[in-house]
Amino acid sequence: MNLEEWLRDSKRWLEKNSSPLGRWLDETKSQWNQDPKQSKSSQEYSQWQKQITDWGHELTDRFRNLNLESSIPDSIRDFQDFGSIQKQLQNEWIGIAEWLKLGDRYRDAIQTLVQLYLQNRFDLLNLKQSPEEENQAPEKTPTDISEKHRHNAKELAALCKRQGGAWIKAAQFLSTQGDWLPREYREELEELQDQAPGISWDQVVEVLEESLGSDWNSRFSDIDPNPVATASLAQVHRATLTDGRICAIKVQLPDAPMRIDADLKFFALAAKMFKDQLPGLDPEQLVRELSRSILLELDYAQEAENLTRFSKCYQSSEWTVPQLIPELLSPKTLGMSFLEGTPIRHFLEEVPSTAESVLKTLCSSFMRQIFISGLFHADPHPGNFFITPRGQIALLDFGAMGELSENETSAYREVLSALLFKQQEGLIEKMNQAGFVVNQPERLIEMLFNTQDKNKSEGTADSDKTPFSKLETRLRILREAEVELPDSFVLMARVLISLGGLLNQHQVKLTPMEWAAMLMQQQQT
Repeated sequence: MNLEEWLRDSKRWLEKNSSPLGRWLDETKSQWNQDPKQSKSSQEYSQWQKQITDWGHELTDRFRNLNLESSIPDSIRDFQDFGSIQKQLQNEWIGIAEWLKLGDRYRDAIQTLVQLYLQNRFDLLNLKQSPEEENQAPEKTPTDISEKHRHNAKELAALCKRQGGAWIKAAQFLSTQGDWLPREYREELEELQDQAPGISWDQVVEVLEESLGSDWNSRFSDIDPNPVATASLAQVHRATLTDGRICAIKVQLPDAPMRIDADLKFFALAAKMFKDQLPGLDPEQLVRELSRSILLELDYAQEAENLTRFSKCYQSSEWTVPQLIPELLSPKTLGMSFLEGTPIRHFLEEVPSTAESVLKTLCSSFMRQIFISGLFHADPHPGNFFITPRGQIALLDFGAMGELSENETSAYREVLSALLFKQQEGLIEKMNQAGFVVNQPERLIEMLFNTQDKNKSEGTADSDKTPFSKLETRLRILREAEVELPDSFVLMARVLISLGGLLNQHQVKLTPMEWAAMLMQQQQT
């Protein structure tokens, strides 16, 4: 049996056995909640236990036969010891129960992700299923690799769109994270920055009735049943209040909190499984960032407070933000003044000559947010930026915000300057003062500076990179040197890297001197 046949049979087995397992779990859920340490006997459960153990053995054997044993995540090895899986089921009981309620989603997700992972291992690294195949297979050309990346990227984007919710947010997050994903993946995931599955008008009405009362429509003289935007966790409708104000009302998708909770648990386990497969990255920290951002976006009271604070902090002719409409605020609805405009991605495609001025203004805005007040927009994917008819940049979606203390702002500025402009003297002390834990200072200095000097002599000068690309490289080096980074620094750095990805996409260069001038200007303000 080849790999494709085995994956197909695995899918059938999962589809066949998840329902009886789910029934068994539902029957004993209350008992487990009362005493999760007591396992319950069940012939159906015992059969499933044996089958999944055998399946884990089979998966492990296939990795071993392909000389991929070192790539087997510990969580997959654990299938050979079902006791650890049983303990995990008990410890994560509520989460597992929610997953099983959404069984189709996770069968789809697991099958697609496993296939993509293995296809990348086989096709892109020329790892074949037998020595004969390996000897006969020609080397992959750049075109072959690009086509395979494109195919797999489309599969991943389609999965995220099918799953919705946290998966859309994850796609948006990944599409803006610089160069650590192949270009083909970033391009396909970018399509989800301002596209997401919506809900019907009847479902919207149910949410409005629940949130604003049965007489909700008495607040409006008109409301468009067609959404002007569909996002990962909500959709937005244009409406006119009875006093004539035009507003945007954001309606949270039904069951969003339950689905998001289950999805984030799934992401957390996936991050544990593959953390050793991604050198230079910390998938668990990335999932923490993503989880924080998503959970904040579900809290409309917090978003309303963020919007109010942000609008008071920043007044500029170059950008604008919507104004809160308090009477439309509820746990599942949020009302704001309506801003006309074009999504920045579409605007720059239509008027590419404006890219440099628009994007440098955007970067300047974020530098001021971070290094003046410390209160900054923490979800800078292009779907959250519009260009208004007056030429202003409109910032939208204030669910995810970052906030730095005055000490953090000052300390992080010092660390950024040292990392980006190769200031070796005092770097370790600055990092310690900023809350970093530098476990191997000598190794870090070697990797940051001596390795870069070697690269420069080999023709890959670090000075050729933009500041944002260099920041991404430095983060990888810090993690490889086992430096523990403060979560707030990582959040700030990811915002800057996301902006750098937008600059790179439109071939706009912000030189080190320009970036240094921005930093110095903020210090003098």
